Amino acid sequence: MQGMVRVTVKLVGAAAEAAGAPALEYGLVPGSALRSLVAMLCARHPGLLELSSGLWFAVNGERCELDAVLAEGDEIRVIPSFH
Repeated sequence: MQGMVRVTVKLVGAAAEAAGAPALEYGLVPGSALRSLVAMLCARHPGLLELSSGLWFAVNGERCELDAVLAEGDEIRVIPSFH
């Protein structure tokens, strides 16, 4: 994935069930915001789309907004608000 920013996505509870895995890895274009990753996740795992309004996100252990820019090696947690 040369020229890409590699990130790890850890999914919790119902989000992991919807994605069919507790963890995923993605390569993103440098400068990508969390919003882009969420859109990609929902497109690839439609079950997440049903949960999307009730999800919150943490990057490297800190809750963040969808406009956060992701960097190489970031760990993103996808957490249902009802978890």
